[in-house]
This record gives sequence, structure tokens and C-alpha cells, in this order.
Amino acid sequence: MRFFVITLLFFLALPVFSQLAPQLYFIEFTDKNNGPFSLQQPEQYLSAKAIQRRVSQQIPIDQFDIPVTPMYVDSMRNMGFQVRTVSKWLNGVVVYTDNPALLLQLSGISFVSGYLKNSEIVPSTKLEVTPVVSAKAGTRSTDYGYGQTQIAQVHGDYLHNLNYKGQGMLIAILDAGFNRSDSIDAFDYLFNNNRIVYTYDVINDSDYVFSYHSHGTMVLSVLAANVPGTLVGTAPEADYALIRTEEGSSEYVIEEYYLATGLEHADSIGADVVNISLGYSTFDDPAQDHIWADLDGNTCTASIVARKAAAKGMALVVSAGNSGNDSWTKIGVPADADSILTAGSVNSSGGYSSFSSIGPSADGRVKPDVVAMGEMTWVYSTAGDVFQGNGTSFASPLLAGLVACFWQSTPELKPQELLQFVRMSADQFNTPDEFRGYGLPDFAQALFLANNLQIEDPYSDHFIEAYPNPFKDQFTFKIYTTDSQYIHINLTDISGRNVYRELTYISGWTQNTIQVTLPGDVGNGIYFLDISGDTKLYRNILVKN
Repeated sequence: MRFFVITLLFFLALPVFSQLAPQLYFIEFTDKNNGPFSLQQPEQYLSAKAIQRRVSQQIPIDQFDIPVTPMYVDSMRNMGFQVRTVSKWLNGVVVYTDNPALLLQLSGISFVSGYLKNSEIVPSTKLEVTPVVSAKAGTRSTDYGYGQTQIAQVHGDYLHNLNYKGQGMLIAILDAGFNRSDSIDAFDYLFNNNRIVYTYDVINDSDYVFSYHSHGTMVLSVLAANVPGTLVGTAPEADYALIRTEEGSSEYVIEEYYLATGLEHADSIGADVVNISLGYSTFDDPAQDHIWADLDGNTCTASIVARKAAAKGMALVVSAGNSGNDSWTKIGVPADADSILTAGSVNSSGGYSSFSSIGPSADGRVKPDVVAMGEMTWVYSTAGDVFQGNGTSFASPLLAGLVACFWQSTPELKPQELLQFVRMSADQFNTPDEFRGYGLPDFAQALFLANNLQIEDPYSDHFIEAYPNPFKDQFTFKIYTTDSQYIHINLTDISGRNVYRELTYISGWTQNTIQVTLPGDVGNGIYFLDISGDTKLYRNILVKN
């Protein structure tokens, strides 16, 4: 598996073509005229879910949504080019030809903006996913099994306890292949419940993605494995789109263009959350290395299309990269893009993983945004066993699944608001650094922040003092418990005489607001408010005047 970074040369003013690999080129078109599609009929090229996302987030349908003019694509085929993939956001095609004379003919075509020739790009270093410890499935009895720590560390179990497990959310995974995902027990629940709703191989223009590479299989297991007692993922009830954008045998930057097409497909089918555990940075030939100045979120192809995907209303979670111990050290692309959540790695204690790529971006933005347990992470292998591996490739899906669950709990939020609450919940939000970014997020706190609640520990019961105090005829108190239960509300005067009694039901894992209205014959004075539940008693002194 090879990962690359290049500059988006075709956005320059001079007419040029770009050679992405031997005999592979990107040809950019001038416009989208003469096509059958219009802004007034988006149902021709966007799913109902994608259109609804735009409506709910007030995102206009624009020229980027319009597919590439079919006549232009057909013209390339008729000239003798083999069209490999089409990108509507970049408005062009990746083509194959071993006949350089065809390229010379492009200058005479009015709808071709030109072509930029670039020297062959050499392979980058491999993304590392290091197997550490293997274990046969089914040897633990806890619900999350081996995955308990990696989920509980960011309080993802809090969302699950509220039954936010990704139901109704569509998560797209862009990766190198999902080898044997359709045949191992880890994903039986997905397939038996028809939760794999879309598959597409950008490279081969096929809907078959269950071979080629195991990387996507491991990433999928962090999100979607559902084998209680062995491994349960962060969004086990979500729907999934599996999109192959990475060429395992390729050593060229064409993958960035494949990534663009993959994101376009994710958008068009209505994906809510996208996980990208891919990155592009240095190359084997030092002359081709990407420089840090390029990491401004606006220069590289992958970063530009990631920003476009975010602008279309999807929440993107991207791995920071595994170059922390290399000479490069920095994040790759599209991890440098703004409007996304870049995931670095920590260990089970929250300490920085030395392999995790560091920030900031070239223009000074905090990167990574947050971190999760990408060191010694439990995942499934293609053999159907669980093992521990290292890589920000695993930190990213840990977060992506919980972002989906968080969004499920707060559907009124726009994706940028959602991701900002995740950042704000992190343990070093006020003192970010280049290693852990804003730090380790707390999804319970993110939910509290989104609902304007102040609860320090989501695993302890809390009583918030009654208000106003003094009160006239009515007061309010808030109580948070981890268990749904009946509580007794008793108000007594200083002589011990009961003046008010009520039994009411409260819900667990949420903050309950209780309003008390006293009878008209209760006089002014000092009163004791006692709240008793299954295990605790709270007392508050109130003054009525």
C-alpha cells in the first residue's frame, strides 16, 4: 500500500495535462455545458438523502454537484483514451493511453482547458499498521470485549448507553479494499441486517470491494464489528458505504484523484460521516517529497476535495498519519484540510503515540484536531481473529463512529458545529499542542456541551441545587443519574412537618429538570428539600418569601 501527496497543478492558469502514473493522465474540462443535467432537477444525480442533507443544512445545489458532461467523456473515449474515472468536483477525467500523439490532439478541443505535464511521481513510504498481539475470538465476557478500553477512554459507551449506536446514520469508508469483509463473523450482523447499503470500487468501476487489501477490513471492524464479548465497534448499528479509492499495487498519485471520485460518490448517496484512513506525504525520491509549506489545506488535491466534501455537509474524520518517528514527522494530506476532524493517536493511558504524525498545519492551524487510541487498538483480521495493531488508521474510525452516534443524538447540529463540540470536549482544549492537538475528546461532555449542560462526571449521579432561592411559589431542580428510577420529593419545614410530597420518574443517562409548584397554603419560611432515589439522598435548604 502506497500513499502520496502532490500539488494540484491543474488549478494553475496555464493549459496543461498531468501525468499521474505511467500512461495515466488527468484531463480537465472548461465547463459543464451541453449536458442533460440541471440545477433544477438534482434528483437526476443526487439521492433523496443527499438532497435532504442540503435542505436541512441550507446548502445550495451548485455547479460542483452537476456531473461531468457525458459528451465530453465520450469524446475522450472516441479519441482512443481509456477513461479510468470521472470527477465532477474537479471537472475532468483520469485516462490511460500509451499513445502520446493523442495528447497533442487535446489542444484543438474547445472544451478541454488544457493539460499540464508533470514528471512521474515515485512511490511514498507505506502506511504502517503493525500487528502487535493476536488473540482468538470469544475469550472475554464483557459486552465490548477487547474493545472496552478504546471506546470507554472517550466515553463512547455513554452514547451507546443512551441507545445512540448509529441507527439511521450512513458512514462511508474510503480505503484500499475490504478483503473478506463479506465472509468473516465480525460483520455477520451488518450483512444479516442489510447495513452494507453501497459498495463501489473507483479504480475498476465495479461494485465489488471485498478483496484487494485487508486495511479497510480492519478499519471497518473498529467501526462496525458486532460480536459481544469479543469486539463491538463504535457505531455497530449504522449503515455503511464501502468505497475503494486506493490502488494497492499502484505507486502513483492517481489515488488522490480516486479519492475525489470516492468522496463524490459518498456525497451523492447521502453519507453523513466519512472516514478516511489514508494519507499522502513523502516519497522515496527526495526530489519529489512534499514540503511542509504545501500543508495549508488549499494546495493538494486530496485536501481540496476533502474541504469540498465538508462544504457539502458531511462530517469527515481523517487519520493524521504515521510519520511521527520518520524524518517527515508531519501530518499528511488530506489531514491538513480545515473543516475536518484530523485524528492523531494515543495509548490506553492517553499518552502520545510516538508514531503519530504531528502538526500544526503550514498556516498555523491546530493539527491533529483530537486523538484516540490508535496504539494497541483491537481490530479484526481477515482470518476472523482479533489482534492489536498500531496506526492513526484506527484512531480515525474510533472517532468517526462516535461522531455518527453524537450526530444521531443531536440531529439539529450542522457538521462544523458537531465537530467543534468534539474539539471543545477534549482534555487540552485550552492548551493544544502539535502532538495531541486539542487532546482526548469526551463524547459525554460533547453531548452535554451541545445541550448546554454542566455535568463533570457522566458516571456519577448529580443534583443541581434548586432555583430560584429564595422562591415564591415555584422552584426547579435538576438531577442526573445513571439509572432510570422513581425519586421521592419531600419538602419539610423547620419543625419537621411535611408540606409537599411527590413521587416522580426520572430517566437515566440524562439530566432531568423537575419543577415543583407548592399549594397556596404553604407559608413563608425556611424549608428542607429532600430528594431520595434508589441509593442516594440529596438535601437542599430553601427559603420561601
